[in-house]
Order: sequence, then C-alpha cells, then structure tokens
Amino acid sequence: MSAQVEFAWPLIGHEKIKKFLQAGVVERRLAQTYLFYGPEKVGKTTLAKYLAKTVFCASFAEYNKLSNILTDSASLSKLPCGTCESCQQFDRGIYPEFYLVEREINEKTEELRQNITINQVRELQNKLNKRSFSDSYKVAIIRGAETLTKEASNALLKTLEEPTPKTILILLTTAREIILETIQSRSQNLQFLPVTRKEIEAYLISKGLARSQADEIASLAQGRPTIALKYLENQDIVKEQLVESEKWLELLAQNNQGKLKAAEKIVQGKPSIDSLIKGLTSFSIVLRDLLLVQAGQLDLITFRELIPVMQQSVKEKMDLDLTKLLQRIEQAKVQLKQNVNARLILENLFLNI
Repeated sequence: MSAQVEFAWPLIGHEKIKKFLQAGVVERRLAQTYLFYGPEKVGKTTLAKYLAKTVFCASFAEYNKLSNILTDSASLSKLPCGTCESCQQFDRGIYPEFYLVEREINEKTEELRQNITINQVRELQNKLNKRSFSDSYKVAIIRGAETLTKEASNALLKTLEEPTPKTILILLTTAREIILETIQSRSQNLQFLPVTRKEIEAYLISKGLARSQADEIASLAQGRPTIALKYLENQDIVKEQLVESEKWLELLAQNNQGKLKAAEKIVQGKPSIDSLIKGLTSFSIVLRDLLLVQAGQLDLITFRELIPVMQQSVKEKMDLDLTKLLQRIEQAKVQLKQNVNARLILENLFLNI
C-alpha cells in the first residue's frame, strides 16, 4: 500500500516516464542506474534533476520514515517541497551530494573537450564511495554519456557492477547505440521521444503567448521543449532561425562546387561539435517543412513567409529523397560526436543533396 504524493515536476510531455519514476519514488523501488536516451533538448536533463531534487528533499526523507504507517488515503506535501534547506541548496547549485559530469572546457582553446575522460569518472567514483555526512542519497548525472572514452566507460562499468547504497546514477545520451552494451544492460533504459506539437503549443499558450506565436515556436521546437522555452525567453532567436532557414534553402539550389564551398565556409571558423550539430538540426527543420510542402500541408509549415521559396525548391528537387536526407543528417550528427573529420562529413552530406 502506498500514500498519495503530489509531485512538483512541471515538465512538458513525457507523462509515462514521469509516472514510472514517480511510482518508483512512492514505492521506494528506484533503480541505482538509469539510462535516459533520446534526441537533444527534449527534457532528459530536466527530469533527471527533478528526480535528484526529490530524493534530496526533506519531505522525501520524512516520507521514508513514515511510509510504513501511511495508507492509500494518506496525503503528503508535494515532492520536492521547494522550501526545505536541501531544496534551496539544490536550486542554488550547492547541494553537496549532487554531481554533474559532462565534457569539460579546454583551458587552452576555451572550447568543450571532445570526451568525458577517465579522470572525471575516477573523481566521481571517489565522491560516490565516500559516506554521506547526512546519510543522504547521492545522485550523479552524466550528461553526454556517448562521449565517454573507452577507458572511462570501462571504469564506470565497475561502479555499476558494485554500486554503493543510496546512490543513483543517471546517464543521459542522444546516441544509445554508442554506449557499451554492458552499461545498457545494467541500467534502467528510458526512451525520451519528441514531445507533440500540441503539448508544446498548449504550454506556451498557458504562459500567455498568442496562439499564432505559440504555433510558430512549437513548430520551430520540433518536439524539443527546451528549445521552445529558449524561444519563449528570447523571441529574437526565432528571427535568427528564419535567416538560418533561408541559408539552408539557398544551399539546396547550389551546384556541387557551391556545396563544397559551403562546407568549407562552415568549418573555416573551427566551430565546436555542438555548434555544427545545432546547424544540422536547423537544416532538418527546413527539410521537414519541405516534406510538408510535398504533402500539401502548408498550414503546418514553420515559417509561412518561406512557403513560395519552399514550393519552388520542391519543384526543382523532385527527385530528392528528403526522408533519406534526414536520416543522413542524423548519421552525420553521430559521426561528429565520434570525432570524424567535420569537413568530410559535411561535404559527403551536401553532395548527396
């Protein structure tokens, strides 16, 4: 028998995953390792942090003490409460038993390193193995787990094989296929899919946005709530995306020489991997809109002002398999994360347009 608990997890979408994790909290059967996988910016980090904050919350500790005498009709304060010292420390980023591991900044180049290193994993292991002063849970999030080096992955595997009590490890990845199968098999795998356009639009309208604006941002977000929230905070980014879309449409009209020059121009400034992936995501938005033009669903186009240009592009590229090109873009993103030469990736991609 379990108590009724109100959860303060204001996440857009992913209702099934939220309910699954919340049931684990209520029934005290949380896994020690989770693998959250799915596209970038869909809410994996946000939900991982809600789970961490919940198990740190003083109300959760109290719930664990009282759960043996609570009944189904019992009701607790919301989790996390947001007001206790633990919640406040977590919100300020100073909770002592929470660890976020991700690629570090290279001090020489001031850019993100390509990988999460074995030293980072060993440092995390040392922290997790130390006893908590307050007998609190320890929670570690490894963001971008697909960038773990082989040595780091093998070191992490030892932690999964010999987990310490009251420890939760959450791996976040956009490319589960790169993660060691032995790590996958020792984790509770949860797949995050893109959130529906209607869910994102409804949320934006609830925040006071006009339906037309909410529709445009929801379309731009492409199922990624984090992107939608970013656009909501700064709508100038929407204008920047429009300019970016126009550039990608221009690329489609180029001959092979023009496409090679475009690839060269993109890599000239030595952009980061994240920047390149962001650009390819913008390209995907344009291609999905072209698919909508082909299907005659013009009311779903992201930027209505580009419809004439897109219609012309579809006429000129009737033989282009847009679905296959979208798949190639996703493959290119994976290759970029694997440190394959960026220029070669872009040239190969563009020449297949």
